[in-house]
Amino acid sequence: MKIVDYLTEDDTRIGKTILSQIKALDKWALDSWGAKNIVLFPQGIQFDIKESKVIITLDKSVYNIEFNKKTFCNVLAENIVSTLDGVIK
Repeated sequence: MKIVDYLTEDDTRIGKTILSQIKALDKWALDSWGAKNIVLFPQGIQFDIKESKVIITLDKSVYNIEFNKKTFCNVLAENIVSTLDGVIK
């Protein structure tokens, strides 16, 4: 997991929360997707799957997920894994 040097602990809080939510829902999800190059940033988290980037950002109390030129809006925390499972082949 990469955290840019100039970011504070508070700057990466959202990304760490998303990461922990994914692991709580399915501890093997990131491995089964082949996720790599995980980067935390102030609004969320980004990682690579195959030749695509996944970007998950917090928007008020729900998430937006960008993957493979598609955006899934208003995703609840408990639906992050199932949403990505549905589009990752």
